[in-house]
Amino acid sequence: MKILVPLVILLLMAGCQHRPVEADMIYFPQMPSPQPGAEEIMLLASGSGYLVIDRGCVRLKSSASGKMSTLFWHRRFELVNHGASVAVRDTVAGNIYPIGDHIRIGGGQLTKSSAIRIDPIAVKKCGGNSFGSAWIPEQSSL
Repeated sequence: MKILVPLVILLLMAGCQHRPVEADMIYFPQMPSPQPGAEEIMLLASGSGYLVIDRGCVRLKSSASGKMSTLFWHRRFELVNHGASVAVRDTVAGNIYPIGDHIRIGGGQLTKSSAIRIDPIAVKKCGGNSFGSAWIPEQSSL
């Protein structure tokens, strides 16, 4: 019995350990690929805020208002594992932007109906009423 108690405690402790967040656990909505022969349009409106994980999605929390926006990322960006968390990586420039970083983005506002046409799962899962396309200009960590 003396051996069984420490074994049970050890098993309970192992079951309570928190698994690190991994990229494949987070929803990362992306803009559709451009038609063959067409160039990708990257809108130039700008915003800033903190990359956060909210409702299982990468979102932007506005620096000014605290408002959360669901972003539809351009195809050159991907979500990658980064230490015990995740980060957005620019596959062209190679820059990494960890969750929690304060960043500037380029992009444009999307209506909810446009967001639904692009990715209805993202609108349902990530929620909210603020949607936008997103890309990160180089040297944008603030």
